[in-house]
Amino acid sequence: MSKNIANVRLEDLPPPPAGKFGWPWTEASSLIPEKPFPGQEWPRISIVTPSYNQGAFIEETIRSVLLQNYPHLEYIVMDGGSSDSTQEILERYRPWISQVVSKPDHGQSDAIASGFQSAHGDILAWLCSDDLYLKGALVWAARKFLENPSIDLVCAETRLDQGRGWEEWMAFRYVNSTPTYAKLIACGQTARQPGCFWTKRAYLKTPGVDRSLVYCMDYDLLMKLCSVGAAQYWDHEIAWLRSHQASKSSTMPSIHSRERRMILEKALSTTDKSRLYLCALAYVNRGRNILNFPRTRWYAKAWNLGRLAGSLLYRFLRGDALRWHPIDGFGD
Repeated sequence: MSKNIANVRLEDLPPPPAGKFGWPWTEASSLIPEKPFPGQEWPRISIVTPSYNQGAFIEETIRSVLLQNYPHLEYIVMDGGSSDSTQEILERYRPWISQVVSKPDHGQSDAIASGFQSAHGDILAWLCSDDLYLKGALVWAARKFLENPSIDLVCAETRLDQGRGWEEWMAFRYVNSTPTYAKLIACGQTARQPGCFWTKRAYLKTPGVDRSLVYCMDYDLLMKLCSVGAAQYWDHEIAWLRSHQASKSSTMPSIHSRERRMILEKALSTTDKSRLYLCALAYVNRGRNILNFPRTRWYAKAWNLGRLAGSLLYRFLRGDALRWHPIDGFGD
């Protein structure tokens, strides 16, 4: 079993680069109680960070994990043989990382899947090498699992940085909700990966991370987890996601579309939900999004809801809802 990381202090770590202040450079999470609740122990959490040539960001990611002050942490970094400053950074932080693997791999999904194969935690998650956890993220997630023992997937809110600094992800926050297998088919990814934690018991019931996927491995895994266990979403911000010119979310839209269609076609062939049900679910979700969309006047919301309801009624009367598709719509 890889070494346990417990209660890392700010003064234990290498000093931050010049000009770096705040979380997670000069600030750490608060100390936490010895026990989460009377008679209970903190569950072991295993975090996997896949990386390849992310020297500009990975130190911030590593510190955001270590400075959680979590008492029962397994932190695994899977580096694909980086040729930039990543190796030097990993060497400086190696004493506080449970396992560092640095060798060529077959891509991000392969690295994540391999990391989970060697993980021993009760709770699993991955954090990409350009993303961050907020203070107290691991404690918050652990408590949610302890308070809700029947839940296998805990989802929380994520903030986006698009190169202008960390800002509220208004474009997505209002659509996030508790994922279910049917909702993930009908409505897309209703929870963002950096804010998700899941139990190992549920993960072992699935085929795990699909090593063949380049972009949609998180969407695919959420579907698998929701097919074997219950999920719950909380509107509580615990993670930051960075979108930049070199990130996959900025460079691979065509691959994303192809993989998403492949995942959905497979799901549509196995779900017991009818196209009519999925169509109705998608429209209900759109209606909720209209109601919750920020900075919109009530009359604009009423107009958009009326148009949505009219469209659904028209399609229902024509029988189009029976052939609805989550990507192609009604095919016209």
